[in-house]
Amino acid sequence: MKKALALALIIIIFSIFSGGSWKDDKYEIYYMDGNIVLGIKYSGTPDHHRRVEHKVIGAISNDKYVIAKQEVSENNLFKYYYIDKIKDHENLNPDEITMGPYSKQQLTELEKQFDFPSIPDEF
Repeated sequence: MKKALALALIIIIFSIFSGGSWKDDKYEIYYMDGNIVLGIKYSGTPDHHRRVEHKVIGAISNDKYVIAKQEVSENNLFKYYYIDKIKDHENLNPDEITMGPYSKQQLTELEKQFDFPSIPDEF
């Protein structure tokens, strides 16, 4: 019983600290230095270059865009960002490629102009 409990605890701890909660081909939500951020992976390494700062709570993507949801207060206020995956490169700075912040309403308007992934009510 003690071994099973210890194993379960090790698995839980490993899953908490082993990386992000969302992944795409080049992008990942990951935890670093007390922050939950969205980043693009550097080619051939496990390292990332940040795209959206703390506190990213969700992301969705398609072949062209990544959309990130950032919590800005504990009162359920959120900001949204989008990244053009085709134009993005690991050596770009976030302010060169990350567009936003936008409100949910603004993002919905932009969705009509761009080929964004379908944006669910909650993600």
